[in-house]
Amino acid sequence: MDEIEIGGEKIPEQDWEAAPASVKRALVNLAEQVKQLSERLAAVEETLNQNSSNSSRPPLQ
Repeated sequence: MDEIEIGGEKIPEQDWEAAPASVKRALVNLAEQVKQLSERLAAVEETLNQNSSNSSRPPLQ
């Protein structure tokens, strides 16, 4: 049985084909938003984890 992978989740092809087009679009859009937000969160966390010993910027005063 073939599967479709959306946002890291495997969906049986039969289930995917049975879903209405509007549901498919919503799922694909939500998976893309999750991906983008995860990338943004990682960038913010990286910035927050910087300190004077691992950043080229001087500390704030």
